[in-house]
Amino acid sequence: MRSKRRVLMVASPLIIGIAVMMLAYLVNRQMGFALFQPPVDSSNTRVSISESRLFTHKTLDKGVEHIINDSSFMRGCEIKAISYTEQDYYNDLSKRSEKDVDGTQASFVMEYACSSFNSRTMSMSPADSIIWRLMYSPSDSTDGTGWRTIAHGNG
Repeated sequence: MRSKRRVLMVASPLIIGIAVMMLAYLVNRQMGFALFQPPVDSSNTRVSISESRLFTHKTLDKGVEHIINDSSFMRGCEIKAISYTEQDYYNDLSKRSEKDVDGTQASFVMEYACSSFNSRTMSMSPADSIIWRLMYSPSDSTDGTGWRTIAHGNG
């Protein structure tokens, strides 16, 4: 009886250790090293928003917030700068004097630098820029900013 108890005392931590290592391995396979990387850093992001004939400054600020929210997969990276580029995709000429019209699209450029990579960022350059094409659509926004991402990529 005593030897069985001793075997269990020795084997239990070993079994638990193996189970923990297997769980860590499976989590790492699913998430890459993202789990162990710091979240995307936007604490020192420079924001440049010029005057717009399509959007109010407050709405464009919310676009910047949306891009930061949407960049959460970029763990281990820093967002250096985000700038607004006025580009009118809206075709209804009668509404061009209005601002913040639902369905109007805009382009932003985000500059970033990464010190480490994960499974979702391994194909990215260590430092580059990404063009974010957003649509102002408060009813479709999932993060409360009023914006949704149409596309993003390098050029």
